[in-house]
Amino acid sequence: RLLVLHLTLTSADIIYRTNSSFTSIYVERSRHLLCLRFLLAPAPPEGCVDTLDRHRIVFEYTQRIVGASVLLLSRSPQKILVLGLGCGTLARAFEALYPDAHVHNVEVDEGVVATATRFFGVRRSTITPQDAYEYIRATTYRYDLIVADAFDSAYIPHHLRSSTFFKHIRSAMAPRGLLIANTRRVCPTDGA
Repeated sequence: RLLVLHLTLTSADIIYRTNSSFTSIYVERSRHLLCLRFLLAPAPPEGCVDTLDRHRIVFEYTQRIVGASVLLLSRSPQKILVLGLGCGTLARAFEALYPDAHVHNVEVDEGVVATATRFFGVRRSTITPQDAYEYIRATTYRYDLIVADAFDSAYIPHHLRSSTFFKHIRSAMAPRGLLIANTRRVCPTDGA
C-alpha cells in the first residue's frame, strides 16, 4: 500500500502549497494539466486547466453547467454570478461564451483567490472575497444567471443548502433569471 500511495502522490508534481484559514491548498502539474487541490490524491481536484488549451473545460460537471446555461437561458445574460471560484473555469467559460456579460465570482477563501489569480489567470477585479451566503443576502444586484458551485472536496456547507439561502438567491435573480446549482456532494455527517 505504501508503494501505491507513493506512486499516486508522485504522478503529479506539486508546484505550490499553502495553508489558508479554511484548508490546505495545492497546485499540481501533471503533463499538460494544472490542477487546484484542497486534499492530495486520491481526492479529486477542485479544478484543472489544460495548459495547451486554456479554453478547454476539463471536467464533465463543469461542461454540463455551461451547457445548461446555453440550453436554458432565453437570452444572453448581462450579469452572471458564480458562487465559488476554484481555479476559475466557470468564469473563463462564461466570459468566452457571453463576451458582453459581467461575470462576478464570490469566494470565501482568500487563499483560493490568491492561488487562482497567481496560477490560473483569474482576474482579481472580478472576485468578491466573502462568504456566498453573506454576499447573496446583502447584494442589491440582480443576476440573469447564478451558479452555486461552492463546495470543497468533501461537502457543500450546510448554510449554502438551506432554504433561507435559496430564498436570498431568488431575490438576487433578475426576471427570467436562472439558477444552476452543483450539488455533487453533501456532508455525510449531517443527514442531508
